[in-house]
Amino acid sequence: MGVAPARSAAMDARLATLAATQGGIILRRQALAAGSSDQEINALCRSGAWVRVRRGAYTDGQLWRMMTLEERHRATVHAVVLVLDKPAVVSHISACVMLNLPTWNFDLSLVHVTRADLHSPRIEGGVHHHAGALASDDVVGVYGIEVPLRTGRRSTSRSWVVSSEGWLSLMPR
Repeated sequence: MGVAPARSAAMDARLATLAATQGGIILRRQALAAGSSDQEINALCRSGAWVRVRRGAYTDGQLWRMMTLEERHRATVHAVVLVLDKPAVVSHISACVMLNLPTWNFDLSLVHVTRADLHSPRIEGGVHHHAGALASDDVVGVYGIEVPLRTGRRSTSRSWVVSSEGWLSLMPR
């Protein structure tokens, strides 16, 4: 199922326990609340003990270096969801990663979320915010993250849909 959540000598027990519940991610504000200083966080990052996953979100450096691209994307999804101020469902290729489905070498540089409160999509801070709503019975929790039961990609000629059970269906448009 991938690499275990972050735990190292650089992370005290409270932070390691918290990271274990957050996909291996520690937020800067959580580290500060646990007694770390900005100087300590910066020193941990400089030494490689911690890696900055995205602004204000860190994970164990040794763990990060062992992760596959999909595992790194999963950690980044956790970092994004932890700081979103509006409800969102992780979607598109990010949902495939969370569901441990094939990614077929798709670009994993952006985290994809779908939000019902948007009127138009946008890309901001490494996150592609899609506009749309999903019924609660179309969503399932995976690693503490909400993802749609089905995810897919559309092209001009056909669509593909992957279910959470792992089947692939090509459909004419």
